[in-house]
Amino acid sequence: MRCNALVALPEIPQIYLPKLKKWMERVARDGEIRACYEASGAGYVLHRALAEWGYACDVIAPSLIPKRSGVHRKHDKRDAADMARLYRAGELVAVRADERVRDVVRCRETFQREILKSRHYILKFLARRGFVYREGTNGCTPHLKWLQQLTTDGSPLATEDRLVYREYHALLMYKLQRREELDRQIERLAELPTLAPMVKQRQCFRGISVHSAMVLATEIVDWRRFERPAQLACYLGLIPREDSSGDRQPLGSITKAGNSHCRHVLVHGVELSASPADERRPEATARGPAPGRDRSRLEGAAAVACPVQSPVLSEAAADRGRAGTRGLPLVCYARTRASAGGMIRVMVVRRAVPR
Repeated sequence: MRCNALVALPEIPQIYLPKLKKWMERVARDGEIRACYEASGAGYVLHRALAEWGYACDVIAPSLIPKRSGVHRKHDKRDAADMARLYRAGELVAVRADERVRDVVRCRETFQREILKSRHYILKFLARRGFVYREGTNGCTPHLKWLQQLTTDGSPLATEDRLVYREYHALLMYKLQRREELDRQIERLAELPTLAPMVKQRQCFRGISVHSAMVLATEIVDWRRFERPAQLACYLGLIPREDSSGDRQPLGSITKAGNSHCRHVLVHGVELSASPADERRPEATARGPAPGRDRSRLEGAAAVACPVQSPVLSEAAADRGRAGTRGLPLVCYARTRASAGGMIRVMVVRRAVPR
């Protein structure tokens, strides 16, 4: 295998691809080509082009590239040579993702953040005008009806205030409508043959919905690259900071250096599964296929998921009672690590699940 350092531009315009193809064909005469480049704003344009031409190409995670602390020189030629040498030695970590499906799931998360901003716009605007809803919590059905009534001509708001409020409310309704449409599209994508087995297996865990399962499936993709639960916890940023010296091993808060999308849905799932309201309504967390779907494909995964997750949820509920509301985040992070380890055990029996 020949090692060549290829310096590429941050963005790969389509006009450069024919020239690159000719160069690759000329280099390929001397032996096999295996290419790699650092993940950047260029996305997977170069990766898709090389795969179409029949060349192996990996997209490398920038944060996991080994770097020497004493080297302070950085330029394209040196970086390309270092990356080629590290890639040949097998010290680089490739990013595995279906970019297009992943972007659909991330777009839904973007709209979720935008909805939160619009709700803040409305609540803060009404608070400045002296309108505060005190008959329940914000976001409940009566509160939404109250917000809708303020858009009518009989609203107690002044004429100018009513104009501003209607624009804020219309913006919120638009974002909610687009989020619902994205949810329907994500459910359709979850039925793809490449994603359906992974999504259904993750839904065996309480607190994991279709959207959460799609986040885990599109962000992690290949679960078999994690040999131990500790490796997945490190990838998700759930391991604690450590500053050990001698016999002392002080541990700090979690690093949060991993994939924030997966960490968010896992922590939220543990919080939801261990909440008292969830325990009072067990049917709210019952997971399984929709009516008419084949349940045999989930039997192998569910047989492993239930005994793994049951102790996790019971311990989380017990710790919540001892720690109270303020200590809940620390409890959830610890239980999330255990739940992530259980997901690896589910993936181990994937081949044994009937298809």
